[in-house]
Amino acid sequence: MLARALVASSIGLAAWAQAPTSFNYQAYVESLGAAVDGPADFRFSLWDAPAGGAQVGSTLSRPGLEVVDGQVAAELDFGLSSFDSGAARWLQVEMRVPAGVGAYEALSPRTALNAVPLALHALSGTPGPPGEPGPLAGLLCPTGDLVVSSNGEWVCSDEGGAASLTSRLAVLEAALARLPALQVNANTWTQYQFPTTGEINTECHDLRYARQSSFDPALYVGVILCNSFRYKILLADNPIGPYREIGDRSGTGQDHCELLERPDGTTGVNWVSGIEDRIYYRSSRATPFTLATPPSNAISPPYYECGVGIPVNALDSLDTETWVAYNFPVGSSLHTDCTGTRYVRRSHFDSGLYVGAIRCSASEYKLMLASDPAGPYYEIGDRSGTGQDHCEIVGGPDGTTSAQWTSSLGVNIYYRSSRGQTFTFGLAPSNAITPDSYSCGTLLP
Repeated sequence: MLARALVASSIGLAAWAQAPTSFNYQAYVESLGAAVDGPADFRFSLWDAPAGGAQVGSTLSRPGLEVVDGQVAAELDFGLSSFDSGAARWLQVEMRVPAGVGAYEALSPRTALNAVPLALHALSGTPGPPGEPGPLAGLLCPTGDLVVSSNGEWVCSDEGGAASLTSRLAVLEAALARLPALQVNANTWTQYQFPTTGEINTECHDLRYARQSSFDPALYVGVILCNSFRYKILLADNPIGPYREIGDRSGTGQDHCELLERPDGTTGVNWVSGIEDRIYYRSSRATPFTLATPPSNAISPPYYECGVGIPVNALDSLDTETWVAYNFPVGSSLHTDCTGTRYVRRSHFDSGLYVGAIRCSASEYKLMLASDPAGPYYEIGDRSGTGQDHCEIVGGPDGTTSAQWTSSLGVNIYYRSSRGQTFTFGLAPSNAITPDSYSCGTLLP
């Protein structure tokens, strides 16, 4: 088993105003020459020597960490006492893959921690008088360079002085290459297979995207897609991660859509509470998030639907052939037995209209119309039949409709009398029939 590890190099991405004792561990791990992919168990411990020696502090266990294409990340906190002597420390990492199976194997070699965690020991002392400028005073290094000692002087280096150090930084350099896109524009999503703090409560397992939060610029928003309009939302305090669950203490997370500059949305119903790991949580819209072990009433939903597409608004590029999953809003009363996934696409019959379909099955669905792809979508009425000709809007011949029809008096609908006519939008006439479902020969996904 081979590991190329980088430790604490991403600490500079977080705010150090309060000097936390935690730091980010990131590594690239291989087993039998192939990148590990899937959950694995990890144990982390501090030692006072690169081999042998004595353990410092306790062992941190991180079961079930998600490893994606060999990349893994974890937040570690050994506490201030592990560093207060100022002596050098080495991190030993043990891994068991797959999770829960077999014995742990130590990754070799141990990784020397850089000076940032070691500097924490100064926090426990009594402040003294200001000293003379240190050897690093005025030393500014280009992004990605390391500060190393050379012939008794501290200098900038882009190689670290050894091939092994370059190897250990390979993954970090790849991650840093993504940072400008994550930091520059809070309106730009960057595809990034970000790490999480552990197993996430979600039904979404597609692509991952991240960007800086416009709600709180100190935070970063990560999403895991189910599709463009259904996704899991997570938060992190730096662009690389790890990204954490979000909890709601007084609802089911609808107000978390504020992170995407949207009004309250809808969430999945398979909520979880009592998460042991630290998460971000709050009680209401417009209030800041707290990062801590959550209270028992903090609900974390499996997915969100905020009415906006990710990575771009897929509604802006709808065509007449491709159905796009979108939980569209309804503008009037809705009469149907169909309760499945909702889809939209541009109308075959009138390019200025958009068709919404609510799935009963792939071949049976409720059809609706809208003038805006985002909605709202309205019932469709037939003044001289039972709606068979409405299949024209999805490019089909007259189809069949359910035996349950409704007269939508007093509400706005689209209606017409026969195939080929344009639709009128307005209050439903008394003879306008709206069927509960259609079968047009066109299949939904």
